[in-house]
Amino acid sequence: MLAISGSGALFSVGEWLLDRREKARVRKTFERYVSKDVVKELMDNPESWLNTLGGQRKLISVLFSDVRGFTTLSESADEQVLVAQLNEYFDEMVNIVFKHEGTLDKFIGDAVMAQWGAISSSGTESDARRAVATAIAMRKALIRINPDWLARGMTEINIGIGINHGSALVGNIGAEVKKEVTAIGDTVNVASRLEGVTKQYGVDLCIGEAVAPLVREAFVLRSLDLILMQGKTKPQEIFTVLKEREAGVADPPWLATHEEAIQCYRGGDFAEAERLWREVLAQCPGDSVTEVFLERCAALQKTPPEGEWDGVFEMKSK
Repeated sequence: MLAISGSGALFSVGEWLLDRREKARVRKTFERYVSKDVVKELMDNPESWLNTLGGQRKLISVLFSDVRGFTTLSESADEQVLVAQLNEYFDEMVNIVFKHEGTLDKFIGDAVMAQWGAISSSGTESDARRAVATAIAMRKALIRINPDWLARGMTEINIGIGINHGSALVGNIGAEVKKEVTAIGDTVNVASRLEGVTKQYGVDLCIGEAVAPLVREAFVLRSLDLILMQGKTKPQEIFTVLKEREAGVADPPWLATHEEAIQCYRGGDFAEAERLWREVLAQCPGDSVTEVFLERCAALQKTPPEGEWDGVFEMKSK
């Protein structure tokens, strides 16, 4: 009887150790893709995780970041040096995503896709704010890292970031031999396009109109444009993010003038919009957004738009 009891106890201990070892393995695997806080949520509430695998619609915030001029960079740089630099870059960017409790969805070449809300959500507003805070941290990280890369004979890296918020289909998607838990749908596609839109205005960050009201109280936003993306029928307003809001710190003095100019431009008063943007340019020499609109105002005064002016800029490419 003692032998049987002892064997049973040993078996139970063995089962407990195996279960603990398996959980540790799963936890370590998950931590390659999501922050430790999210992994804890998944391990503590496995049912919520399993429910997403079959497909669920969720409100998520999606971030796409992309290295500017990577094709040219890859053609001219030493392959081993470039791979080492990219690994350093990805380490930095992914750690920032995890620090802000985001999920690394995937790498797409030199691009990073991250999301908040698909696996674990801290609330719609919080998810959006964490996505934008991640983008701001990525911006600051490159300012810090680029001088070191240049000192080591590497190339400076600049990125564009797009952030969108909305409904997406989340599930375990792929072929039988390889699947991944990811988010798909128009919300994700638009986030990717917003990243591309940054090139049009010479900014490093562009957020969609669904994100803006969720983050306006925490960050200083600048209106960019009212655009119609290729293949879309409804225009949307886009913004860039200047910085985090600080208690007692006023917005840049030129920002109100820019916002007034935007309203004049959309109202069809191109001469007044041009005058206001020249005031902005005097305070911010070389500002790319202002230069884009000054060029447009000059062209629209020379050749006024036909029909009713709605202020919408139609994107000719994705």
